[in-house]
Amino acid sequence: MIDLNWDALGAIAELIGAIAIIVTLIYLTIQLKQESASVKAATFQSASQGRTSLRVALMTDSNLRLAVTKLLAGADEDNFDSGFAAHVYLVEEFRIAQAAYYLHQRDLADMEFWHHERHMLHTYKMQPGFEAWWEKSGMFYYTQEFVEEVDRISNVPLDVEAEYMVLSESVESGT
Repeated sequence: MIDLNWDALGAIAELIGAIAIIVTLIYLTIQLKQESASVKAATFQSASQGRTSLRVALMTDSNLRLAVTKLLAGADEDNFDSGFAAHVYLVEEFRIAQAAYYLHQRDLADMEFWHHERHMLHTYKMQPGFEAWWEKSGMFYYTQEFVEEVDRISNVPLDVEAEYMVLSESVESGT
C-alpha cells in the first residue's frame, strides 16, 4: 500500500483544482467567442432587414424614389411633401448606418460590416444635394461622434482596392 501523507494529498488536490480551473477558462473562452459571433451575426441580420425594408419602400414607391432622387440632386427643395418623404427616408438610412458605426466602435460588428456602411455613406455624400440636406437637417438626428465620422468621409471617390487592402490587413492582424 502506498503511504501518502496529508501534504502529498493536498498537493494532488491543488494540482487537480488548477487543471479544473484551466479547463473551465478554456471552455468559457470558447463560449464567449461563440457568443460574440452570434451577436455579430444577429447585428448584421437586423441591420440587413432594416436596410431591405427601406430599399423595398424605395423600389415600390415611385413618388418616394423620385423625391429622394430630387433631394440628392439638390432640386425640388421647396416641395414640402416630397421633400419630407425623402428627408425621412434618409434619416432612417443614416440611423442604420449610425447603429453600424456604434457597433463597430464597440467591436460588436465586423469591420467588413462597417466598411460596407461607410461605402453607402460615401455614395450619399457624393450626391450634389447631400451637403445641403445634411447641414440643414440631417446631422441633427445623430450623435456628435457619428456626425464627425460622416464629415470625415471624403467627397472624393473611394479607392476600393486600397480600402480592401486596409480591410484585409486589419482582419489579418486582428485590429
